[in-house]
Amino acid sequence: MHLGLTCKRAKSIAQTIARCKSNPDEIIYISSDSEAESDYSDFSDQEESYRSADEEPNINMEQIDKRIKERKERRIMNRKEVKELEASQLRKKSQLEDQARAAKEARRRREKELLEEEERAAEEARQLAKRKLLEEQAAAEAARRRQREMEANATENILKDLAKQCPKCRSWIQKNGGCDHMTSY
Repeated sequence: MHLGLTCKRAKSIAQTIARCKSNPDEIIYISSDSEAESDYSDFSDQEESYRSADEEPNINMEQIDKRIKERKERRIMNRKEVKELEASQLRKKSQLEDQARAAKEARRRREKELLEEEERAAEEARQLAKRKLLEEQAAAEAARRRQREMEANATENILKDLAKQCPKCRSWIQKNGGCDHMTSY
């Protein structure tokens, strides 16, 4: 039976009907141009005439109630899935934030460890420099002490060669002439 539709409009209407069947919850807006209105009015006027008696749909309220219930359940399931998805995304976001915090804390600890290590190295360098300075000072003092001892030994050696000790007072005396008489005080 011919409805008086152009091929283009008939195809568009068929696609719209197919979309409605595949997704009954979707809202479809039909353009209001004059051709579409005339096509739709032609279709709606002839709607009863093209159906035969055996094509008349059997309206069963139980089936309608069942479909409505199924749609509600799908909506509820969709809402649950959305809530679960949101909860999952929230958990992932929380995990990422926790990981970021942990990474930041690890970086902070590592920086603190590096700073402490640098401070220890600097303190060790100061202690080493202090020890070195003390060793140098001790070596210089030992060298001065040896010098003084050498000078004292040299003086004693000279005195032994050129002088002798008084038998009574043990003072160093040098005889360079005259009599052997000596008086100690």
